Amino acid sequence: MPSKLLAALASSALFVSAIHLPAQQPIPQPLQSMPYSPSLDVTSLDRSVDPCVDFYKFSCGGWQKNNPIPADQSGWSVYAKLGNENQQFLWGILEADAKATNRTPVQQKVGDYFAACMNTAAIDALGLKPVQPEQMYAPPAQPRRQVWFRVPSAAPVDEPNVHRLILAYLSDYWLSGTALLPHIAPVPSTNLVFASLDHGLWFHRYARVDDWLLYDTDSPSASCGTGISRGLIYDRAGRLIASSVQESLQRIRATTI
Repeated sequence: MPSKLLAALASSALFVSAIHLPAQQPIPQPLQSMPYSPSLDVTSLDRSVDPCVDFYKFSCGGWQKNNPIPADQSGWSVYAKLGNENQQFLWGILEADAKATNRTPVQQKVGDYFAACMNTAAIDALGLKPVQPEQMYAPPAQPRRQVWFRVPSAAPVDEPNVHRLILAYLSDYWLSGTALLPHIAPVPSTNLVFASLDHGLWFHRYARVDDWLLYDTDSPSASCGTGISRGLIYDRAGRLIASSVQESLQRIRATTI
């Protein structure tokens, strides 16, 4: 019995050690120049692999070992890494325009806009509110609504899946009501029967919900007692974090005599 137990523990240890965990991504920083990426890099080769057996592994195995998949990405490639570095390089340009003294009118406009978006103290003081407050009180011409939101209590949590779960829960807010905007005001109404019929959510990138996110929602159709609403969730850098679609039941409550 002891030998069988030891064998089971050994096999479990081997199994755990074989699990490939995503790498912890370093904290993003603005770049002053784009990193050089050679078109032919011999360090990307994995010479332990026979090219006649697996040419792709021979050609790219070294790069895959040196560039593991970041924790907030489902996949990683040369092009994804280049796109990420390009965003950090643009970040450096915006930050330089915000701090420069002798600026052109274009640099001033871009730099001031970037500085306003990065002023977290002022943004936190504003709190949760619609981008255009009048959208909450009068039916707009178009069924569209934009809301900034965050969950400060999630700051101590570092597990990415917990932040995704919270984001999935919050994706139900401010979504289906967008289909009603041109038809009824104010929302909610005591005469309105309102219910979610189905809800879909797609995660594109990882983002923490304790930082500010923008929920941009619209509705292409609302008729025959149902409405379709779509949502796009962006972070403060303008990256698309998630997208959602929801069908909802929307009917006026029958009156009784």
